[in-house]
Amino acid sequence: MQQNLENLYNECFGYVKDFSIFKDMITIKDNDIIIGAVGIEKDYDEITLLTGLCVSAKYRNRGVATQILEICANMYKNKPLVLYINKNEDKLEAFYNKRGFISYYSNDTLPIDIKFNPETEILLYKENNLL
Repeated sequence: MQQNLENLYNECFGYVKDFSIFKDMITIKDNDIIIGAVGIEKDYDEITLLTGLCVSAKYRNRGVATQILEICANMYKNKPLVLYINKNEDKLEAFYNKRGFISYYSNDTLPIDIKFNPETEILLYKENNLL
């Protein structure tokens, strides 16, 4: 499983993440192959921070990422979901916005006490975990 997960992250991001930083991993499989995953990096008292949501290219646009988000929402019902994306990822931002995530472009307006780099990132926040 570890090798399959490393292959997926290398496909999505061009490098392999340090999986030891994740509290939990949510994975979706087709047969025994991991086709989508996200790490739960930090579980603060008030939020659930999602990191590295990725889906294998040949499984995109089939609802896999939405399924991963639904699992996260059900697992962490009482906490908002938070994640970062790179700026200028308009299609990706629209995907999350369509699922109820609000985009934040500055640390000054955040509803939570967490910092990000607004020069290169957008923070996405979803208060109501119902997708």
